[in-house]
Amino acid sequence: MAIVQASLLPDISFIKGKTVEQQQLQSILRLRELAVRHKTASGNQLIALLLEFNIRVSSRNGGLGEVIESVLENAENEFSKAFREALNAAWQHLLVLIKSIATYDRCLEESIEQHEDCKRLPYSGGSSEKILRSFERAALAIFLPIGPAIYRH
Repeated sequence: MAIVQASLLPDISFIKGKTVEQQQLQSILRLRELAVRHKTASGNQLIALLLEFNIRVSSRNGGLGEVIESVLENAENEFSKAFREALNAAWQHLLVLIKSIATYDRCLEESIEQHEDCKRLPYSGGSSEKILRSFERAALAIFLPIGPAIYRH
């Protein structure tokens, strides 16, 4: 009822919803965010699982990948074949998540380069800064044009 009343007021203007391009950018961002959360959770789970066996993961020793490879290849530890398979499956899953994030980054970069609103935003290239700035540009292009559904002049 309030929406109908508000729409009848003379000083109310409506704005457009998201374009297909904005929805696509937002979807890529959301997919990437989900993959990052899953990657973090999977990595933390593997580290905690290894720690239960008193196996510590350190970036000085090659990180999680080196530790898991060592565990899988060490025939003298007491891990069963089933455990090794499960550990390898979890590791492969983490690698797939890492690859997915890289794919989302690439898709986002390509989409941003084609999106007119993103092109108008200030941008300076760089390596890791480039991706961060691209995400900021995408977020601005998606969310700034939207605002509330109605507003007063």
